[in-house]
Amino acid sequence: MTKKEFDSIAKSYLYLDGATGSNLVRAGMPSGVCPEQWILEHHINERQARALLRLEDPEKLLTAVEYIEEQHLNVVQTEEYIDGLLDVPQEPPHRQRLCPIVKDVRLFFNTINKAIHVMNQSGIDASAERLEKEDHIEYIVRIPLSAAR
Repeated sequence: MTKKEFDSIAKSYLYLDGATGSNLVRAGMPSGVCPEQWILEHHINERQARALLRLEDPEKLLTAVEYIEEQHLNVVQTEEYIDGLLDVPQEPPHRQRLCPIVKDVRLFFNTINKAIHVMNQSGIDASAERLEKEDHIEYIVRIPLSAAR
């Protein structure tokens, strides 16, 4: 077969992975339905079809597939839509707790100095005094009460 012949056949036929139908049947597609044809007719892909199969009510399934077609939903949107129909509780995003590691306390000194500078530029006569003791550093920040009110 020449490349030209292959290209002409490829344009007129649609090839689907054989596992697609098997996976859908295993996932619960009713018997007697041709999975590949059903996917083609509804313009969806295997993952969308698998998400739809979570709907046990055939009427809900048909309504959902029509909505997915009309809205041109992608896989993630389809799965979220199906979750909404099934009232699947949404998991809050996992927030990783950050544990700051401070290797240089000069960062804090700079922050205090910058805050004092900003107050001074705003007309507040604030001041900071750094005292180095034997076992610690002491910062005394003075902000006039007239500026604090």
